[in-house]
Amino acid sequence: MSENLFEISNLHGAGKLKPRRTLQIASSPISVGFETLDRYHFDPKKTYPHLAELGAKWARVQTGWNRCEREQGVYDFTWLDEVVDDLLRIGVQPFFNLGFGNLLYTPDAPHDSARGYVAFYYGDEAAAAWRNFVDALTRYFADRVSHWEVWNEPNTGGFWNPKAASPKDYVRLLRETVPIVRANVASATVIGGVFAAVHPVHALSFGETCFREGMGECGCPFPGAVVSATAWHGTETPWETPVLIDPVTQTFYELPTDNISPEGGTFSLPVLDGPLLLADSAMLEREGLINVQ
Repeated sequence: MSENLFEISNLHGAGKLKPRRTLQIASSPISVGFETLDRYHFDPKKTYPHLAELGAKWARVQTGWNRCEREQGVYDFTWLDEVVDDLLRIGVQPFFNLGFGNLLYTPDAPHDSARGYVAFYYGDEAAAAWRNFVDALTRYFADRVSHWEVWNEPNTGGFWNPKAASPKDYVRLLRETVPIVRANVASATVIGGVFAAVHPVHALSFGETCFREGMGECGCPFPGAVVSATAWHGTETPWETPVLIDPVTQTFYELPTDNISPEGGTFSLPVLDGPLLLADSAMLEREGLINVQ
């Protein structure tokens, strides 16, 4: 595949990189997508030998309420337990994305995963069931998972149902969820937003409205209980800075929180964009990911 990449991009090899194994790297902000396990889309066990060699130190895991609670009030985290422990064993730190619906409480969802279906639209019982799930999950994984995202791409119809995407309603979800995470995971980094920036102007407008509705506060009664960072998918993002770059206009936007980009990379295909082609080798060496030869 590397030969094909050089061929189609008219590039010439200048040398070779000697990668370090994941366990040899102390820390790094680079992560891999480990999503959709709640929908049984792949067998994670087949990935671990490759992740052990890859050097990425984080993996984004979706928690799949519908897969964890098949009987009301009874939680089975066995599948997540295995994923978390297997990732930690090879030096990869999982971080959780909280979602989605559950057919026990959102019965009109058209698919088993109830992807994108928001419980509080279905009444008090469903809203309480969501809070109970978050409580059980955060208590169970408090000593192994420190970073928690709330929902995925709430500004899109594909991940916000059965009503239209709404900044006010997303902030309501934060206010119902974040205090539970903070109460159970003392050192939690809570990540809000998780916006899809496929249409950057819409994403920025949606995000700005969320901040105006209180996303940076979340109405939490606990000291320091705020969204620690916001996430934006598909953007060019300076690391560890409260700045977002509109990929169309290249305009810089200052944000009230730190900014991360958990879906800002590239697929494992011979394409001409993404960090695999644009990565700065000096930066990679500084982060301890490679030795440049």
